Amino acid sequence: MIRISYYDVWMMDDWSDDIYSALTARSQALYKNKHLLPVAVWIAESPAEMTGAPDVVRGLGGRIAPNKALEALERLRDGEVMLELPFPGRPHARIFQRKPTLFWSVAVEFASDAGKIAPTSPAASANTDGDTEPR
Repeated sequence: MIRISYYDVWMMDDWSDDIYSALTARSQALYKNKHLLPVAVWIAESPAEMTGAPDVVRGLGGRIAPNKALEALERLRDGEVMLELPFPGRPHARIFQRKPTLFWSVAVEFASDAGKIAPTSPAASANTDGDTEPR
């Protein structure tokens, strides 16, 4: 499994404020939560299989508050597309692991459908059996 360090967080540098706003609007319409789609797409595009709220905040360029990032991760856990790992205790962040599921490619495809991002990540091209090799 890949765990990215604090300094190596996968950044979505190519998302302008307009793209981020479009993603939050689509997320609100689909999930009734404006942060879920951007967080899901960031997780799908990230090479790391494990992540925490601080990683999400940094990865999305500070466009989301830490409590909202954690809420999105908890919603993804409740939707059974992420697994919450045992909490090591303070001062460590809670860690979530991405499950191999079709949800990630659907999230990226839904976001890219509007021409916002290209579905090029290994998670976006994953087979339904969890295989991350391109088809």
